[in-house]
Amino acid sequence: MSHRSGAAGAASGGARQCVRCLYLIFVLWSILCVSSQVEATTKKSNFKKSHHKTTHPTPAPSPSPRPSPAPHSSPAPHHSPSPSPTPPGNSHQTVFDIRKTGAVCNGVQDDTQAILKAWNLACGCTGVAVVLIPAGVTTVLGSNTEFVGTKCSAHIIFQVDGLLLGPKNKASWINPSATTAHWIQFTGCSNFVLQGKGTLDARGQGFWASGNGGPTGIRFLKGTNVAVLGITLQNSPQVNLKFNWCTGGLVKGVTIICPGNSPNTDGIHLQTSVYDFVIEDCIIQSGDDCISIQMGTYNLVVKNIACGPGHGISIGALGNNGVACVSNIDISNVIFTGTLAGARIKSWPGGLGCAKDVSYRNITVNNVQQPILVDQFYNQKGSSGGSNGVFLDNITFADFSGKAAPNSQYAVALKCSPHGCNDVRMSNIHITQASGSPAASYCERAYGAYAGTMSPSSCLQYGQLSTTSANQGC
Repeated sequence: MSHRSGAAGAASGGARQCVRCLYLIFVLWSILCVSSQVEATTKKSNFKKSHHKTTHPTPAPSPSPRPSPAPHSSPAPHHSPSPSPTPPGNSHQTVFDIRKTGAVCNGVQDDTQAILKAWNLACGCTGVAVVLIPAGVTTVLGSNTEFVGTKCSAHIIFQVDGLLLGPKNKASWINPSATTAHWIQFTGCSNFVLQGKGTLDARGQGFWASGNGGPTGIRFLKGTNVAVLGITLQNSPQVNLKFNWCTGGLVKGVTIICPGNSPNTDGIHLQTSVYDFVIEDCIIQSGDDCISIQMGTYNLVVKNIACGPGHGISIGALGNNGVACVSNIDISNVIFTGTLAGARIKSWPGGLGCAKDVSYRNITVNNVQQPILVDQFYNQKGSSGGSNGVFLDNITFADFSGKAAPNSQYAVALKCSPHGCNDVRMSNIHITQASGSPAASYCERAYGAYAGTMSPSSCLQYGQLSTTSANQGC
């Protein structure tokens, strides 16, 4: 155990991050404003517009059990607010049941055209329109299906209460090796909600044996104020849920299920101009990162997550292709069970960019091989990689507890590039070996301060680096 008077440093770190979370009020309220207008969609529906006001039911409930908050209580950082979207102009809704647009719903026949027809009809409405896959039905949707929202007049809710299946086998996927291959893609959707009590099963197991992954399961491209609520996703060929070029998003109460040996099946993946997102109250089981936070992600809050199996909640790997920039990331109240890593930041040696204002708080680890890991030599043996490296600045690890895996070498490993890791703040770390014996820590060029009780002992070098050229193009 080691103790150090670094409380003042930790406090200043909290102050420096005090511009983070206020925007949640705006983004969450506006997204839920849309989804709350869905009435009990299990009722018989037709194409006539309802003329009574909805009663604002609760969105689809989160699956149970949900992770409980970790036993510590670090104060939450705050994000700057962002503008809220305009809510629907009225509370009327039109429901398009896919059975009435021609879906057979026998679990065998491909119903893609009927589902697209329901989408197109909903798109032409005003107010709120619901595309409904009712409870008790099983329907099949083909690969590379794109739902385009750029010209939609309505605020659309895609309500999945039944079972939505992907192609029946690998051979049924169209052009699966294309870099943009997917099962479902929502393009250019604004004030859009994907929700329900049902399951979306991509049936992508046939791609796992190759070890190279396959198409993405569900992708959101160029969306604004989008939400994914309550559904279950399973058996994606590769990444389960991906966001690219999206601003304003909420993922809440979602369950993602892939076995631990399914390669590249990240649970949730954010990359390239993704702003102002919240991910909360989710259960994620995968063969890769539970949540993958990639270059171009800003203002992200992740909380109340159960992760495992999987590779943890990772930032990166950054710097492999272009300048990688990530900032204002707050991850809290997470339980990692049987994962390769817990809190992980990874970058390629020699890469360019900057990851700053990142915090992992209130974390519980159970049988985790690398509970806290910064690896700036990702996918490389040793710790050499030239003079460059993605710069890490203002990184916080606070209030960790639990046990590492039996084969864990270091409970805390901070392997920083020649640029070094600047302003790393650690406090109240209580991680032991699986046997209960003390764990070990390891640092290379990691600068910062610690506070509270530290187990394993801190290996930080006290002080800060010069940040003259730290941003590296960010």
